[in-house]
Amino acid sequence: PTSTIQVYRSDGSPATSVRVSLEFSSGFTQSVYTNSNGKATISHESTGSATIYVDGSSRDSFSAPGTRTVRLP
Repeated sequence: PTSTIQVYRSDGSPATSVRVSLEFSSGFTQSVYTNSNGKATISHESTGSATIYVDGSSRDSFSAPGTRTVRLP
């Protein structure tokens, strides 16, 4: 499965080139960097509850696979 994480900066602009990973109960996914639109598409084997990490900091959680928008402080 794949999940898409859209990351925005506090001013509403897309957060480009930030590192995104997901943590499942079985461990972390490979890190993916956001593209020029602030979007990261992450492939993962696990499904269910996942915590989203942006540049190493926990930012949100969701049910994967799916799509989630994260706004950085």
